[in-house]
Amino acid sequence: STIPDQRFTGSRTVRSAFGELDIPIISPDSGGPIYELRLNAAARYDDYSDFGDTFNPRFAASLKPVEWVTLRATYGKSFVAPSLPQLFAPQSITQSNTAFILPPGAANILIVTGGNPNLDPQKAKTWSVGMDVTAPFMEGLKASVTYYDVRFTDRIFSAPFTSVAAFYTPTYAAFYIQNPTLQQVRDFVGGPASFRGLTGFPTLESLFAADGSRITGSPNFVSSGRSGNIATEINRGIDFNVDLNLPTAFGSLDFGLGGNYVLERETANDGVTFIDALLTESRFRATASAAANVGNFRISATLLHTDGFGLPTNATTQTFVESY
Repeated sequence: STIPDQRFTGSRTVRSAFGELDIPIISPDSGGPIYELRLNAAARYDDYSDFGDTFNPRFAASLKPVEWVTLRATYGKSFVAPSLPQLFAPQSITQSNTAFILPPGAANILIVTGGNPNLDPQKAKTWSVGMDVTAPFMEGLKASVTYYDVRFTDRIFSAPFTSVAAFYTPTYAAFYIQNPTLQQVRDFVGGPASFRGLTGFPTLESLFAADGSRITGSPNFVSSGRSGNIATEINRGIDFNVDLNLPTAFGSLDFGLGGNYVLERETANDGVTFIDALLTESRFRATASAAANVGNFRISATLLHTDGFGLPTNATTQTFVESY
């Protein structure tokens, strides 16, 4: 079969305005008991020809009780409209029997790719608190830690349709149908689409009986590689980072350690029933690095760590991935 034509047309007009106000309340040269205090307020207004207008503010405060310690806090709202390809790219249906993407017992599946004209904008509310330290007792040592809380509404998301685990992860339940009829496939696609079938199946209709019911060889799943909306997603966690720069006779040495620990990651496709995504995702990731700088040369080494995590039930015979 021929490769589908992926050209499309789409247009959007966006009018935007942005403003920011930075207010120094206490300056370093004030001589008071507090070294510095600053407040910041910013706002962005956007008017989309296809999604209407939106107003998103951001507020921040930073406090330095002493010169080498910064306490900070932020709160903000955000709005992301779907891109034109996410909305309007031509849809195609591809039949596949590639082994590594097939669930156990499945002979073939249909994968739908292209745009999704029903996508809604993604919105979020974010707040964070953190601390930065530049140690006075050791030159070149810096450390920071941040707690964050991000709550998405209608998050724009694409399911990993090339991974067999997608069929056993509740978060992705809205992105596939098992043992579909012809009408269910058509409803799932929601509009015109090109078709690329395996040998002997020139059309989508050839995969089903004349009345659209299932027959031997009908696809075991229809899954979506298109972007979709997850009604609600909550992310809470801690970011940390430590850097050390040591001058030496030959140049300098750099050391770094950074990472992220996820306290909570939950999704609700219906906005009500939350699913713990951490049952099948790593909770902790970290990066350690070391480098030597000699003249114009730099030699470095990096170590990446990902904590172990569980695998969806029935996805494979393996139930857990060890740390790596």
